[in-house]
Amino acid sequence: SGAVLAAGSYTITATFKPADSSYANNMQVTEPLVVAPAPLTVTAAGSTTYGSAPDVTPSYSGFVNGDSAANSIIAGAACSSTATSSSPVGTYPTSCSGGTFSSNYTPVYVDGALAVNPATLTVTASSASITYGGPVPSITPSYSGFVNGDTASNSVTADAVCSSTATSSSPVGTYPTSCSGGTFSSNYTPVYVDGA
Repeated sequence: SGAVLAAGSYTITATFKPADSSYANNMQVTEPLVVAPAPLTVTAAGSTTYGSAPDVTPSYSGFVNGDSAANSIIAGAACSSTATSSSPVGTYPTSCSGGTFSSNYTPVYVDGALAVNPATLTVTASSASITYGGPVPSITPSYSGFVNGDTASNSVTADAVCSSTATSSSPVGTYPTSCSGGTFSSNYTPVYVDGA
């Protein structure tokens, strides 16, 4: 009939009816037919930022006959990673298991990888005020955004260099201060914020 059969066991019957029964008899043969479940690939993947809990989710591929996760997954697979919120920047294995699926599919679990990306470290140039003709104070960086108990002492190898466009002869007004450079732990990506 051309119908698409769900996974399971069936019986297929072939019937022979001769045009002239004087030469041959009717014959019928019955055989079992097994429709095996299709493989459904369940892959673990995810990403997180240093200091945040990993978020590992399953992705599914291998649906056929117009099926989708909506009508073929009763309960999603549970996924995890060896990474934790305190894991340094890097790549860690992920895996999935369990879940409940339509009988038309057999899950095949594929390990993936979770990337722990650097956290943002805000480097802000100090702000100050001077009197016209007076000396320009030192502009220094301040840091914010440390996680997991980190501090500048263990995450800043070399301070950012900061300066201002103002000089002692600059007219009254407001001038930007800024920072650049510096060397930081690989767990952080610096973002520079100007002062005044």
